[in-house]
Amino acid sequence: MAGSVLILLLSLLTSTQGVLPSRELILKRAESFASLTWFADSANTSDWDTAYYRWGFASHGCEEHRSSDWTAGETYQGIPYSYGGNDDTVRYISKLEDDSLGAGNHMCHYYNYGEATGIYPPDWTAGIDCSAFVCRTWGIPRTNVDGVYSRSYKIEKSQVKPGDALAYLGHHIVLVADPGPNPPYGTFALYEASGSACRAWYNPAASWSAYSKYYAVSLYKPERPDTTPEDTLRSQIFCEPSVAFGSVLIRFPNGWSESSVHYEIFNTAGQKITSGDVAAPDFELSWQARDDFGRKVPSGVYAVRITYPARSSFKRFIIIN
Repeated sequence: MAGSVLILLLSLLTSTQGVLPSRELILKRAESFASLTWFADSANTSDWDTAYYRWGFASHGCEEHRSSDWTAGETYQGIPYSYGGNDDTVRYISKLEDDSLGAGNHMCHYYNYGEATGIYPPDWTAGIDCSAFVCRTWGIPRTNVDGVYSRSYKIEKSQVKPGDALAYLGHHIVLVADPGPNPPYGTFALYEASGSACRAWYNPAASWSAYSKYYAVSLYKPERPDTTPEDTLRSQIFCEPSVAFGSVLIRFPNGWSESSVHYEIFNTAGQKITSGDVAAPDFELSWQARDDFGRKVPSGVYAVRITYPARSSFKRFIIIN
């Protein structure tokens, strides 16, 4: 039984060279990191002074994190975060059993190796960091956040699919589990190896607005489909904000047989501000930049969605009050 479990874990954490993993497999790999359960004992939750002395360091140099993030005798879920770490689940458990410096090390090992020295001795710690997490799930060679960005395809956030990633260059990277119904607005689900959470975990309700500095990247070459009816519809929406009057003229495409067009206006958080219908033949709306309660909306970027039977389209515009 133990052997079959090991084979299953290894199959999740390896891929055939030259063959891209499916998006489903990427998410299964991520889930294996986030759902891993492990037991903390006294050997892998010792204070940092004891742990670093064990490996020959005079000091760990991280005064604000002198104790472990974990408590001996407790069971935890999620492989621990370790800056510079690159362990899969099998290797992590093996290190714990071998009494290595286990249970991650939060941000401490920056001070003794990693960017501070250019040395990444993987056997001196146990866990994984954010870039290694994405590399492991994508099945690509280990690199840092900027390296993942440079080796991947750049896409729009509106194109993000499960298994793609969001990269904040020089800082952090997360794996998208579910982009939500209207990216990049509202909420989405992600997997990440997080220093603040001290582990790999699943966040079902991340806010797109919190990731404004992140670039969307993909392991897969973006599809370039032919022009769709939605593309044609979007290209014909005309928006002309009036700075002087704090309003916006929105002229919808005509030529369709429908007698009216339904519209909805959203803010950057994905919240619906107002909605209604515009009748033929003009299909024209002069929106006074007010919500359904008559309140003036603040300056910013907004989006209008128009809906015909079986088709809809978004277009963004700016209001300056």
